[in-house]
Amino acid sequence: MLGLDKPDQGTIQQIIQSTAAWTAVFISLNALLLKQRSSSFNNRAVSLLHALVALVLCPAALNWQHPFSGYGQKTTDYQRVVMNISLGYFTYDMLCCLYIDLDFANVAHHFCTMLGLAVGVCNGVSGTELTFCLLLMEISNPFLHGRFLLKLVFAISFFVCRLLIGPVVVYYTWVCPSSPTIVKVGGIGIQVVSLFWFYKIAQIAIGKTSKQRSKLQ
Repeated sequence: MLGLDKPDQGTIQQIIQSTAAWTAVFISLNALLLKQRSSSFNNRAVSLLHALVALVLCPAALNWQHPFSGYGQKTTDYQRVVMNISLGYFTYDMLCCLYIDLDFANVAHHFCTMLGLAVGVCNGVSGTELTFCLLLMEISNPFLHGRFLLKLVFAISFFVCRLLIGPVVVYYTWVCPSSPTIVKVGGIGIQVVSLFWFYKIAQIAIGKTSKQRSKLQ
């Protein structure tokens, strides 16, 4: 189905354990540590934690001397672990999107992301480009959960990572003959979603700027 090989038992267990762990963090925040906050706020806290985990783990999975090479090659054991951790997170967060906010745009984003990561862990290929894409997606997320000037930093990092560097990664994935077609199509899907989100970010920024100008007048 969808060009995916059947995952082995160890992979399934890791993803289930990761999903359970992220869910446990959310429940702990909701019921104990930040019980005075809304479920949406606590879900954002879990999202921030995942972003920080990805930013720590992903760089070690890449060859920084040649960041645009090694695509379509066999997924390493380390890359598999990193992707399983994130597959568990995206599984948890997709359920939260349906339960808390009913955010279908985020569900579509998570589905495309999970499909790509699933190729890396189930088919055992393209671990390099998939962990690179994961890193690029998560770099901007810590700034998303900040306020004031951090929102500007988020928009800039989102633009640079997803609209400048991201297309280069997608291009080299497309021209690589050994990268699976499903990974190539998934990359295009993520780029389309990123363009949509940047359009929304620009709309919000323009709207707030217009309001500030109206107040000054």
